[in-house]
Amino acid sequence: MAECPNLPLEAQAAIERAREHIYHHAQMTWDMLFHPISRGSPGAAVFSAKPTPAILALQFREYAQALFNAEALHYCDQAKNEAELQICLKELAERIAAEVISDRWHDSHSFHCSRAECEDAMGSGLATRIEHWMGEHRKVAARKWRIPEDPIEPVGGKTARATTPEQSRHDKAKEMMARAGEVLEGSNAPTQKDQVLAIPHAAPLPKKRPRRFREPNLELLKNQEATLNRKNAAESLGVTERTLDRWIIDKELVPVGPGSRKRFRTKDLIRLLNRRNRDKADKSRQE
Repeated sequence: MAECPNLPLEAQAAIERAREHIYHHAQMTWDMLFHPISRGSPGAAVFSAKPTPAILALQFREYAQALFNAEALHYCDQAKNEAELQICLKELAERIAAEVISDRWHDSHSFHCSRAECEDAMGSGLATRIEHWMGEHRKVAARKWRIPEDPIEPVGGKTARATTPEQSRHDKAKEMMARAGEVLEGSNAPTQKDQVLAIPHAAPLPKKRPRRFREPNLELLKNQEATLNRKNAAESLGVTERTLDRWIIDKELVPVGPGSRKRFRTKDLIRLLNRRNRDKADKSRQE
């Protein structure tokens, strides 16, 4: 029969610290357990005269669960198997329930509910915590014993990869890609590029968009005393609005007006256009 493992000193110290933390908050969280008031006592008038059995039973259950969780975590780490853990958790639940009912049951609690009702509430709550920690232990065991992604098994004195159906489909896909990349001999053999493009579901490479050259719209520059907005200024120079913004950053063109309402003098646009035309001509002569 399996027995509970002896917890190491570090785990025992961690349990003690956890219980101290629980006691520190218990005064406010489970007040009916730590500040019981007897019927007819001087302080009983400040409490409701009506019994609250559900609140009292719930506080017994929650307090017992908190103490149980403080220790159950470490048994999950130390237990060798599921059977050993189940025995340890059941013994822990019995010990915690006996400790809580012995330390926190007060005669005044019978005004709200019986001792047996509080014990039943603790029993059902601790049973749910046992199931919870058993489930956590199974999850850890499943991750620990999971089959590796690329296992190797000896076959006939040699090592071979143990394949699963999913791995088999993956290997077939890699084989098809390898065959597609081979350059076959012969004049009529397809090239490597043709074979790759012949693979089902192979997406063709996107075509590059041809570069477009815009011509300046000189009609917009006839009135040399006028100003143009950003769109018309770019059209008048035969460039995009992004190119116009780059020229502004490079100080080749200075707009007038604030923020998004900036405009451009026709004189400045003509001067910039003539300068860029001269630069193009000088560059072509140098080439």
